[in-house]
Amino acid sequence: MNSHIIGWKDLFRGRILERGLNYYQDGFVTSVSQEGGVFQAQVSGTEDYHVEIEVKGNRIYDMQCDCPYAIDGNYCKHEAAVLYKACGGDLEEDDSPKMNWMESIHTRNLELNEAVKKIPTKALQDIVMRLAREDESLRNEIILEYSESFDARQMKLLKAEIDGYRYQYGGYKGFIDYNNAYDFAFALTRFMDEKVSVLIEKNLYMQAFELVNYVFRVIGNCDMDDSDGGSMHVSEKCYNFWLRIVNECDEADFQKIKKWFIKHQHGFVIDYMEDYIHEFLNNELNDVDGLQALLEEVDASIANRTHGTDVGTSYSIHYGHEDLLLKRIRLMKKMGKSEEEINDYKVTKRRFSTIRETEISELLSMGKKREAIEVLKESKLLDVARNDLVKKYSEQLIGIYKDLESKGELKEELLFQVFNCIQKDLRNINELRSMSSTSEWEKYRDDILEGHSAPYIRLQLLENEGMHKQLMIEVCQSDCIYILEKYEKLLKRKYPNELRKAYERYLLREAELASKRDHYSSLMKYLKKIRTFPEGKSHAQEIANKWKIQYKRRPAMQDELRRAGF
Repeated sequence: MNSHIIGWKDLFRGRILERGLNYYQDGFVTSVSQEGGVFQAQVSGTEDYHVEIEVKGNRIYDMQCDCPYAIDGNYCKHEAAVLYKACGGDLEEDDSPKMNWMESIHTRNLELNEAVKKIPTKALQDIVMRLAREDESLRNEIILEYSESFDARQMKLLKAEIDGYRYQYGGYKGFIDYNNAYDFAFALTRFMDEKVSVLIEKNLYMQAFELVNYVFRVIGNCDMDDSDGGSMHVSEKCYNFWLRIVNECDEADFQKIKKWFIKHQHGFVIDYMEDYIHEFLNNELNDVDGLQALLEEVDASIANRTHGTDVGTSYSIHYGHEDLLLKRIRLMKKMGKSEEEINDYKVTKRRFSTIRETEISELLSMGKKREAIEVLKESKLLDVARNDLVKKYSEQLIGIYKDLESKGELKEELLFQVFNCIQKDLRNINELRSMSSTSEWEKYRDDILEGHSAPYIRLQLLENEGMHKQLMIEVCQSDCIYILEKYEKLLKRKYPNELRKAYERYLLREAELASKRDHYSSLMKYLKKIRTFPEGKSHAQEIANKWKIQYKRRPAMQDELRRAGF
């Protein structure tokens, strides 16, 4: 799909356009369809949103998305992402606002750099003074960076800057809506990067800690639409700054920080945000006895894993789902255990896949490919009950054999991969084909089609092999409208009647289930499609006549039939 739509980028704010581009490039736009000038798509994100865009005369006529930002009457990042998809990326044309904007910024920066060099020192200081008086953030940054001391008054000014963001994005009522939540969260994280980092670099650890806590309290108690996860992002940033501070400060400050966390476990922020405080206290501030207690808890969980090679995970708000063995090793390092002790422990738990995966990674990083091969082969046997891991090990072996240019081992592993692991694309199959004679390949191909390893790419394989009759049979038997549409262009000329009948079966089945106008409208789309097949006009009219009688009590359906010309 590569449409030419004029001037659409001018409809979006720069930040929204950039986020839409990121969504497009990250592959978040799916289920794209086009009927005439109407584009429909699904866009993934915090939630999945449906987008519909109508184009008339190469210009946007209407756009709709069911995200909160668009419902409020704005053009959103999801709509921008779909337009990037519809226009094939639209990144290479000279009229791309994003490219022109980046080039313009670069040119202006060069000009500015040359001009600044020519400003006399006194004039430059006057300019900075004028700007700093007008910009609270700049004023604080200058004082923080270049002042020889840091006192309570300066701390008060920095906290006032944080409060200013809350008022700026929350308004007089204090609620930060979806439109402003991202900018609010970004402002807080940028503040910490610019201000807290300077305090840490100046070894002012307790002042940095106080400022991070203030940010955490603001984000942890503010009333905001957090659909994009802004509060979590800011809280993670606070956690990382806490961690940096406790790793760099002296013992006296460490103990003060620990007392703060113990004292503020409850009531400092809203209940679910307290998890960050609890977790930091348990994971990062425990003494040897506390860490030992955590280690024993982990050991008890591992000991319960008497069968299989999956050790299981524990969940935490910061570390997410963490493998129990990796958590155990992390605790050992925090307790100051030696590498020898850690390696000895790994040996005792080698039956678990996590340990062997770590070993494989270490061997490959050291260039010990043959040693890694042996561990991978062993792991294929030990983890035979876990199809996902066996496939992963086999893929790694294929990559290593390619690097070693070991064709015999490579072909043997490709055969294992193709016939024993579920294939999601044709990559390994095509690789095997390139290494096989014609007669060998034909046998392999037939065995693949008869086996159970290629359900997801079976139709692709039939298409690639030119087995169009078999492809037609399976497409028509699939009862899936998306598959029918995908292969219609390829098969229509040779098997028009079979495809038409498949569409007819779909329509008759769906008509029984349809109950809403949008569903009826979709049925008309395929009813009109049947007209494009040989003898399709009479077949489409026959179905329409049948519906007029059978569903005469569905006024919306009858209306859609009339609008579609039946």
